[in-house]
Amino acid sequence: LSLVSKVCFALGGMPYQMTNNVIGFFISIFLLEVAQIRPAYASVILFGGRAWDAITDPLVGFLVSKTNTRWGKLRPWIIFSAPFGVASYFFLWYVPADFSEEARLGWYFLMYCLFEAALSCFHVPYTALTIYLSADPKERDSATAY
Repeated sequence: LSLVSKVCFALGGMPYQMTNNVIGFFISIFLLEVAQIRPAYASVILFGGRAWDAITDPLVGFLVSKTNTRWGKLRPWIIFSAPFGVASYFFLWYVPADFSEEARLGWYFLMYCLFEAALSCFHVPYTALTIYLSADPKERDSATAY
């Protein structure tokens, strides 16, 4: 594989890495300090979202394996999940006005689960792309190192 191909493949993983890093570092602070969610509610949101992710990853993998379109198995999932991932990510950081604390709990739980589902629909097929990069396992390993 050329260096350009490896770099382009690496660029496709940036949205996943960047959003997960920002969420990992800041979502707890945001929920507690900005959204004024109780710590117990914040824990429910974060644990529930990660538990939902544990369900959606294998489910998306199964659905991707059953997908057959003229654009291939993976491309439709990557392309069509991106707008939903972007929208749910931005709504995850939005503080709804005039929502009760329980309504904010529902809002953030829903947005976090939607984001995790959209991210699964993007990242599972993106990760599966490595098998199509090259027939040589060393080349695939080299591409995923970027």
